[in-house]
Amino acid sequence: MREQRAGQISAAPAATDMQRNAARARSGSGAWRAGVMAALAGMPFAAIAQTVDDGSGLLAAFHTVRLLVYVAVVLGLAAGLGLFLYRRQRLLRHSVPAGLIVAVLTAVFSLWLMTFTLSSADADRCVEAPLRSGAAAQAYDLYCAEAREHAANALGLVSLARWIEDERQRDLPVGPTATRGWPLVSAALAALLGFLLLRPLLQRLFIIV
Repeated sequence: MREQRAGQISAAPAATDMQRNAARARSGSGAWRAGVMAALAGMPFAAIAQTVDDGSGLLAAFHTVRLLVYVAVVLGLAAGLGLFLYRRQRLLRHSVPAGLIVAVLTAVFSLWLMTFTLSSADADRCVEAPLRSGAAAQAYDLYCAEAREHAANALGLVSLARWIEDERQRDLPVGPTATRGWPLVSAALAALLGFLLLRPLLQRLFIIV
């Protein structure tokens, strides 16, 4: 009897320890499962945040604006040079000024129309957003500033302006007015220079005296 009681007494702490270990295992397993579920639940939100914050959408939108500058220049040159050849072939007066004016105006107007039509809501918000620079800049400020500069510098005019202006101004983001204006100025200058360079060549090739 004494031996049975001693075995029961010694078995009681062992059973208690086993119950405690089992409880700890269950609590650890529950915590692990809760952690896994929380991670899985947070994955879609993390993916959405990464899509919003990586700046790829803004860069793509403003890259389209950069391409539209080139398209507008081609359209302007086609219209201006076509008008010039038409008037010169018929010996009409002011063929060169008329073609030059049409080339510049067509490039500017077509670029304005295409950007107005194809502009996205994200791009519009980026253009109007007040951006911080320096140590106060956040991720959106950096992405939006890069996108603005990419579009405005379609033909390198912004880089030229950065090189000329004061060194303290070079790190400031391109403003809303400049973001809209530089592409139009670039298209106008490119159409003007392209017309002046291509006109003599096309005149020799297509004008029959």
